[in-house]
Amino acid sequence: MYEKYIDFEEGCKRLMNNKTLYKRLLLSHDQSNVAAALVEAINAGDSDEISCAAHTLKGAALNLSLTMVAQVSSLIEQRAKNGEAAVDLINSLTAATEGTSKAIQSLIDYGQL
Repeated sequence: MYEKYIDFEEGCKRLMNNKTLYKRLLLSHDQSNVAAALVEAINAGDSDEISCAAHTLKGAALNLSLTMVAQVSSLIEQRAKNGEAAVDLINSLTAATEGTSKAIQSLIDYGQL
């Protein structure tokens, strides 16, 4: 289930296979605040803020190998840079962040973290 949202192997590899550190980083990463700010910027149509928030979320997601959040954030950032609306991606962003949170919990529940 988690594979759609997290590249677990890559995330561990980035941290020299230190699963304890990876778990700590995943649990301390609060993507909901940045995602909420991004949704607010999208709804306001603030291209600069959309681009900044999307870039921030994308960077954090890439560092933690949160693939779905990184993909959606990248699309939103690209649209903002092109001056295109991204309102239609809000549901995708919400699904990605919620799915990622569930995937992290799944990894913990099944003892992989």
